[in-house]
Amino acid sequence: MTHQQWIDKYYPTPRDCFNKCHVAVSDMVIYFSDLTVQVGRAVENGNIKWHNHCWCKDSQGYIVDPTAKQFGNKRIEYELIAERFLTYDEYKAIEYDLSFGILPDAVIH
Repeated sequence: MTHQQWIDKYYPTPRDCFNKCHVAVSDMVIYFSDLTVQVGRAVENGNIKWHNHCWCKDSQGYIVDPTAKQFGNKRIEYELIAERFLTYDEYKAIEYDLSFGILPDAVIH
């Protein structure tokens, strides 16, 4: 099964994708050994509101976003914060800054 076939099977509609990025990414990186977790923010082209989001990156460096359909058919921009899921304390430490559009100085490893 390809990445896209998996996405189409488990997250076929925007409603299925809405607010499910953590679960979908968790499941995808277990199923596909070539994927890694990416955590950050996403915004659909033409919108100014960023959303906390997570997605996958494949071994070639391409973004594989199992819940991209929740943003509609627009191009999505991604800003990386961490290459793994954040702990609750890490997330809370940056959540305030993210709400004002301030990203950490470096990617969290």
